[in-house]
Amino acid sequence: MVQGGHDARVLPSGHLLYMRDATLFGTRFDLKRLERQGDQVPLIVGVTAVTTTTGPGPGQFGVSAEGRLVYQPSTAATIVKRTLVWVDRQGREQPISAEPREYIYPRVSPSGRKIALDVGVNGTRDIWMWDLEHDILSRLTSEDDKSDKRSPIWAADDRSILYSSTTPGNAQLVRRAADGTGSSEKLGEESGAQVIPTSVSPDGRTLVYSSNSNPRGGFFDLMALPLTEKGQPKPLMATPKLETNGEVSPNGRWIAFESDESGRREIYVRPFPAVDTGRWQVSISGGTRPVWSRNNRELYFVSPDQQIMAVPVESGKDFTYGRPAALFKGSSYYLGGGPTPLNGRTYDVAPDGRFLLIKDPPNGPGTTAPTIVVVEHWLDEVKKRLGQQPIFSSIW
Repeated sequence: MVQGGHDARVLPSGHLLYMRDATLFGTRFDLKRLERQGDQVPLIVGVTAVTTTTGPGPGQFGVSAEGRLVYQPSTAATIVKRTLVWVDRQGREQPISAEPREYIYPRVSPSGRKIALDVGVNGTRDIWMWDLEHDILSRLTSEDDKSDKRSPIWAADDRSILYSSTTPGNAQLVRRAADGTGSSEKLGEESGAQVIPTSVSPDGRTLVYSSNSNPRGGFFDLMALPLTEKGQPKPLMATPKLETNGEVSPNGRWIAFESDESGRREIYVRPFPAVDTGRWQVSISGGTRPVWSRNNRELYFVSPDQQIMAVPVESGKDFTYGRPAALFKGSSYYLGGGPTPLNGRTYDVAPDGRFLLIKDPPNGPGTTAPTIVVVEHWLDEVKKRLGQQPIFSSIW
């Protein structure tokens, strides 16, 4: 059994392919026992999957008998020109003059002067910066490689950006000066996994990120990586269930996150870093993508019906909280759904309390681009990375 996977296909080489989180995964498969063997490895990141009324549908890929792979990359499936807007608690919009681009994962700096953005350009993704004081959009990452730079977050001192740099089968955690000077610094690396940086503790000592390297099922776990000294990442929360989008509170005492331990995604809070010393569920009927207010008095999240919710909290020495209340509908904004759903948080909250949201164009998310990728001798690469089982040509 593969939790969270869909559109599984068995190859004659004795490998199982399946889709999860817009990524084509592979693992060895025992046809006699009908069970997988070995690790689940992401083979191609960014593959289009059709969305159905019941959830993710068929992945747009195929493998020929000769071992040729053909797929539609999610980055090229749709040409999207999104805009950035401020939204107040009553749902009133104020446009931001940054030119329309394929924006996701916006993050407002601690000073409120800049916005870090994950931007798609020409089939790859890089980190860009919008200067709110001077209305300038500039590119932060411009290394001459084919990796996707994604999921930027700010360090607490406003001076650096942390993000992931991903190639098929490999993911790095990277730090770079927010003004673009100097070179990037590799902080950590995970093979065969996806990583999503989500939060830096206010003291600057710990990076919290999501990783799906969990061999018990491949769901995301929450990891902690020390930043002020050399050290290995350690699990904060690692269970057979999903734990993702970990957000450390502004006072550093608590961590909010989403988990599906109840059977659906809900928002929880635990002490930080001693996460095993308490636990509170703050959402009632489902929730994703939590974020704290900068004054530590509220916790926000997205409800299943796409409303921005607010929970009043007291988060000093003890944690107490009230009932969640809807602020405004988020259905007209890009919150991470669509043909290739996103797991990370796709909105942010500024120091002055305004919400930073992404808006699709009025006529829809974009136009379809007829882009298909063909990889010759791809099955040979799969055999090298996963190992080879006996060939069963009768199942082809």
